[in-house]
Amino acid sequence: MSEGDSLHRAAQRLQVLAGERIEVETPHPRAAVKGLAERLDGRRLEGVEAVGKNLLLHFEGGLVLRSHLRMNGRWRVERRGTARAGKPWLVLRASEYEAVLWNGAVLELVAKCYLPRLGPDILGEPPDYETMLARLRTDPEREVGDALLDQRLVAGIGNLWKPEALWEARISP
Repeated sequence: MSEGDSLHRAAQRLQVLAGERIEVETPHPRAAVKGLAERLDGRRLEGVEAVGKNLLLHFEGGLVLRSHLRMNGRWRVERRGTARAGKPWLVLRASEYEAVLWNGAVLELVAKCYLPRLGPDILGEPPDYETMLARLRTDPEREVGDALLDQRLVAGIGNLWKPEALWEARISP
């Protein structure tokens, strides 16, 4: 499963497309039915950011494409025209590079990006530790391992980093 750090790295890689007008293709039938290509093709990609386990692509006109990779999704950035086998969910083409989404379990286009159910991003700059701790302390009976995976309390922690953090702190989940 992709965790916050993976999405932050993907957002950094996708920055090569920021500021450019994007050609949008949805080769996979499950992505094509969402009408993303029709709504986004030719728009300028204004920026890319990771929030917890979500990747947010901000397009001109206030449109935001939200991507959540779930267990198998991945973003690749390649030179424009790179040969590939299979049907990616989404291809975003700029002048030199293209971003390719494989196995894009969650793709949604929103007019205004609002993720109210997410807690502070563990990799936020700067991290909001006080809010994270306050949210984690709301249910003192809850096991800490379970609480760390609750994205409403702290966004970006998953099954990879939970045991690593608890091991380092010498805390039983």
